[in-house]
Amino acid sequence: MTTTSLLLALAPGLAAAAPPGVDDPADPTVRRDPATGHARMIFNSGGYLTPPSKRAPEHVALAYVRDHRGEFGLTAEQAAQLVVISTYPTKHNGAQQVTIGQSIDGMRVHGGLLTATVDKRGRLVILGGAVVTAEPAGSVELTAKQALDHAAEAQGARAQQELTGTDNRDKGKQKFKNVYAKTLTKPNDVTAELVWFPTDSGRELRPAWLTDIEVSGTSWYQTVVDAADGKVLSRESRYHHAGPEGTVFTAQHPDVAGAARTVTPFTGRDGSWVAGRLTQGNNANAYRDEDGDNTVPDTGNDALRPQSPASGDPAYQHFNYTFNDTWRTNASATQANLDADVNPIVTQLFYYTNVMHDYLYGLGFDEASRNFQVDNFGRGGSGNDPVLAEAQDGWDLGCLDNSTQANAIRCTNNANFGTPGDGASPRMQMYMWQPLGRPWRDGSLDGDVIAHEYGHGVSNRLVGGGNLGVGAQTGALGEGWSDTISFLKWGDATVGEYVTGNTATGIRTQAYDTSTEKWGTFRPARGVHRNGEIWAATMYDIREAKGVAFTQQLVIDGMKNTVSAPSYLDARDGILAADMTNNAGANQCLLWRVFAGRGMGEAAASSADQTTVTADETVPAACRPTANAGGPYTTGEGTDVTLSAAGSAKGSAPSAGNLTTYAWDLDNDGQYDDATGAGATFARVGQDGVFTVGLRVTDGAGNTATDSTTVTVENVAPAVSLESVPPAGENSPVTLTGGIGDPGWLDPLTATVDWGDGAGPQALAGTLENVRPDATLGFTAAHTYGDDGTFTIEVCGSDDDTRSCRSLDATVTNTDPNAAISADGQTTYNGQKAFIAHAGTPITVKGTSTDPGSDDLDLTWLWGEGTSDDLVSLVNPPATDPDPSPPVQARNVTAAKSHAYPAACLSTLTFTGRDDDAGTASDTAAVITTGNALRARNQAYWMGEYDGRAPNGFTSGQRACLLGVASFMSAVYGPLTEAQAYAILSSGSPQPGPLVSQQLLAAWLNFANGSYDLATPVDTNGDWKTDSTFGAAMARAEAVYNNPASTRDQLQSQVDVLLRFNVRDGG
Repeated sequence: MTTTSLLLALAPGLAAAAPPGVDDPADPTVRRDPATGHARMIFNSGGYLTPPSKRAPEHVALAYVRDHRGEFGLTAEQAAQLVVISTYPTKHNGAQQVTIGQSIDGMRVHGGLLTATVDKRGRLVILGGAVVTAEPAGSVELTAKQALDHAAEAQGARAQQELTGTDNRDKGKQKFKNVYAKTLTKPNDVTAELVWFPTDSGRELRPAWLTDIEVSGTSWYQTVVDAADGKVLSRESRYHHAGPEGTVFTAQHPDVAGAARTVTPFTGRDGSWVAGRLTQGNNANAYRDEDGDNTVPDTGNDALRPQSPASGDPAYQHFNYTFNDTWRTNASATQANLDADVNPIVTQLFYYTNVMHDYLYGLGFDEASRNFQVDNFGRGGSGNDPVLAEAQDGWDLGCLDNSTQANAIRCTNNANFGTPGDGASPRMQMYMWQPLGRPWRDGSLDGDVIAHEYGHGVSNRLVGGGNLGVGAQTGALGEGWSDTISFLKWGDATVGEYVTGNTATGIRTQAYDTSTEKWGTFRPARGVHRNGEIWAATMYDIREAKGVAFTQQLVIDGMKNTVSAPSYLDARDGILAADMTNNAGANQCLLWRVFAGRGMGEAAASSADQTTVTADETVPAACRPTANAGGPYTTGEGTDVTLSAAGSAKGSAPSAGNLTTYAWDLDNDGQYDDATGAGATFARVGQDGVFTVGLRVTDGAGNTATDSTTVTVENVAPAVSLESVPPAGENSPVTLTGGIGDPGWLDPLTATVDWGDGAGPQALAGTLENVRPDATLGFTAAHTYGDDGTFTIEVCGSDDDTRSCRSLDATVTNTDPNAAISADGQTTYNGQKAFIAHAGTPITVKGTSTDPGSDDLDLTWLWGEGTSDDLVSLVNPPATDPDPSPPVQARNVTAAKSHAYPAACLSTLTFTGRDDDAGTASDTAAVITTGNALRARNQAYWMGEYDGRAPNGFTSGQRACLLGVASFMSAVYGPLTEAQAYAILSSGSPQPGPLVSQQLLAAWLNFANGSYDLATPVDTNGDWKTDSTFGAAMARAEAVYNNPASTRDQLQSQVDVLLRFNVRDGG
């Protein structure tokens, strides 16, 4: 198990923590110290270590430790030696912070401390720290004075005067006047305390003096001096900025956003990185090797290297130089530009190399794993092999070109790392970078390149037990591992972007977060770097899935599991094995998914010579989930279907993750982007059909499976809705309003209507809307019927599969015809119209009858004297019109009939139109029939006819007819009886008025008897010449008579005119 995972290892919960009778709280978890296996931290996430208590917080914490002393590796006696050093409250939450230390025989154990938090209810929340379990050994030989002198000497100081009161071996912390200080006005007192100090990784407790001496403004140390022999066991500066340091970029390279050179301690995992005044130490020796002779700096330009002042100087081991980036700024390959920044460049290289050492050490590339150190501190492996880090290497023609006769050239635009066996130093050579197509850069400033090159050393020392081997895939893996270490260390997705100036892809063809490289593209001819991108991209996929911390540990441990001369599949198996040891195989299925995604699946294969690969993208069957889309499903149009993936299941492997996502393809486009979740709604039910749907499930390991099923959407017939039709008359439009509805809202809808009039179905237009929840075809249509009746209207609606119909009745009422007598042949006189003819002379009467319906018409002329004429007009002869009549054939019939009246009289002519539904209409006209007398008669004659005495020339009926004509024509008389006529005619008054009346009636009787026509020429002034017509003269006479203002002479004048009419033929 790795250091990181050890620190996070969880042990079973603790027991026996609660007092008797109190249930033990939920089991806590224990994080253990990887070196000792003892409890480092005890914490119950979401719970507490003890129940509420009213005891003092320090008693709660101390009792818990003693009750669980075995977890800390303590004996009962050692547990009894634990003491509470301090306790204080946190005001805002009421918790108490308790510190517990160790004391043996009255002496503190240096570094043995536990801290605990007890909440305001007396519950222990968390407990952690370290205690020392070793048994005390050794004796106290030195006095306090001797110990202080040894500590001061380690700081380069001596007592300036006698130190009194220190010649003792007393226990407890002692304080004395500071006699070691230099140039300090008021130095702090020095202290000395006998303590137990753990040595040999905590396996031994030795008595020691813990001293504290302030010597100067740059030297103030707490020093542990062995109480037996005066050896300095530990020293810690009170000035935290003191000690070895350098001004460097701590970021990946100078162009990282926010990157700045800062003063940085040159200390790490095993203390100082620096030994002496130069940039060299236990892990690395950094210098310039401009001549490329691979010799630690000696003469000439190689003699230029960082060097601090000697020990005792405040700037001792301080490598703080001004950096002007001259090579980049001046962009000129001169010696001066190369030399200008050599000190900060080498310092930077020294820093990066040590950072990589400590970073990888924490992941398990330690002494036993054949790492690079001078002193391995007895932890295994062979020492004396620090990294020789050479800056500006080979600039003075230290490389050879590829000519047949090789020529010496400058080493540029590259870097390398040579790794011998354990115990021999590897060499990292960093070159300068300059155009052709690249920027002016110094490779020692690029943390990517240094991490990559250091990675070669790691893979050489870890793979195959330190025997990496050779092969086309082995070489590519070396490059891939190195790129992986680089992007894991610096946390980005590109390698070498600083030295290349290519921020998009760095020194590779693609950035690793978007890389499309797969194992199937492996070809030896592509070279180790291009092929290496395949492995690095795969490792980046793991980083994306599990994070940097997980991946970096897996990669280092995977190398340890990988055989010599590995293929990609060997390296794959090394990673899978690392997951088994690190995580009990909890991520096997996830890792298989990543490898399969890059072509290194279960069935992948490689030739023995590593030149031919067979890619495969399958993961083990036990890792694969099962997708089950359910179904097949059936529904009707318009009704959604709930799809269920409940039948899906995770893989059977322990590391197969639970199903985490369900993605549905509801439109069969191959993209699972239409719905998520174990249940989905299929809403494509707007039209019938059989539809394929797909399901893709993904588990927590990222493995997927797919399934498909069908949804059958069955057609639903459209529905017809109709509003009632209000009654209408024939040849008046009826309005039909309604609609077609179909839950299949995508169906095309059409409609027909049969109006029930025999014309058959016809297309019915409307407004179509195909919008969920249904398709609708709304319509309003008008239709005119030619005849009355009840008509059954049928509307049928159709979709693309079927149709539905609905009927309703429309009532059409009959409309009576119209009848009119033409004015042709009529005479208008005195404001009235009449047909006028002599007896026996025919008149022709034209009549017109119209009907909006398609009806047969019967036309009748009732002549008014007991006779009539008839005419039948058929719509479609020769047959009579059916009921109802289908077509619209409005009638307009005009016909004429002639008739001769036998005798003079006033008659009323009636013209009637009758349709075939008994609807009728009539019109009337007056008919004046005059006699055929040739002789005009005087007033006396007509008085004799109406005196009621015989003999008479006319019958009573004839006399009445003559009076009827006279009354109709005259504007003076209304209807007259014979007695009234006699009274007028027999008036003996000599006055002109009665005389006019007598003569007017006599004249109209002569007209009725046929002596005059209205157009008969007459003489009105007595000159025996005609000067007017009878009708005009009669109108003037009546006008004078009817005018109250007429004078006697005017009236008399008309009497004279009328007398001439009446005595024309001698009376």
